[in-house]
Amino acid sequence: MAYYQHRKGGKGHGSNLGDPLVSVEALEQILNDLWKCDNQKCYHGQEFEVYLQGRASTRTERDTSRHSLFQYFDEEAIFSMETYNAFRALLNNYTLECGEAEQVTPEEVAENRQFIQAVMKTEVMQKARAWLMSKDLLEDQYYTPDSVIEEKGLEYDFNFMKMLYKLWFTLYRRTKGDRDLDSSSFEHVFVGEAKDGKIVGLHNWLQFYLEEKAGRIDYHGYFGFKTDTNDESFRLLTLQFEMVDDEEEDVGGIKKMSSIFLGTSPEFELAAYTILYFTKMFGKHEFQIAEYEVMSECYPFGNFGVGTAFIGSR
Repeated sequence: MAYYQHRKGGKGHGSNLGDPLVSVEALEQILNDLWKCDNQKCYHGQEFEVYLQGRASTRTERDTSRHSLFQYFDEEAIFSMETYNAFRALLNNYTLECGEAEQVTPEEVAENRQFIQAVMKTEVMQKARAWLMSKDLLEDQYYTPDSVIEEKGLEYDFNFMKMLYKLWFTLYRRTKGDRDLDSSSFEHVFVGEAKDGKIVGLHNWLQFYLEEKAGRIDYHGYFGFKTDTNDESFRLLTLQFEMVDDEEEDVGGIKKMSSIFLGTSPEFELAAYTILYFTKMFGKHEFQIAEYEVMSECYPFGNFGVGTAFIGSR
């Protein structure tokens, strides 16, 4: 379990996270709006195909699937999209093991900024920004009023972009008692980390595919929640996997249950989890996205950071 600084006593997630700033109904509405305008979704049977195979169980670590999860993945089509390509460039910028200091190069800073700029061009992130502003959820330094943007002829809201960079890419100390800046919101949620020989985080389908392709993930099977299987596009999947040892990282360990979207764009996930953070939808909350009955889970880290965030089946 990650060490979340936003708690008292240092154990568990704590009960001092406060109340959400909006209703669950309001959260559901904006996430459905983002879902509908995510025009860079990928589709099962078109850009990718998955092979679910055997059922997993939290009572066992037995591998019930002989084959990989991803049976087909059109890299040329998927990574030709700007946000997808910019997202992929970030995934090899991190040291997997918690407790080892992250070193951010100028090239990696440039890649982070390029990704933020790419997602800012999308309707998804523009709608998320407008909604956060309309609900008065952003401090003044985290956005520029539209009137000022229009008056100055700005292409982007650079204050909002700086906020996204600070929230997702600022390094923090995840390992209790360690002085190294060894993690970030982006690394935990989208890339994944190894802590005490176990994988934590990693809630993104693109990262899962790339790690599986590289031979570092062994897919064990899926959990049969009804929203996993009723949709032919397999939009939401709860699964079990093992991070396989390799010559560079002595990791190993089973992640008994993890949730990932399938086919959603990087901008949708970044926008959704940013909204969870700023609405203080901390802990677990149930709602619906399209035909999916889902549960969100989000916790803060320190004064300004995401400890974890994902949306899964319920």
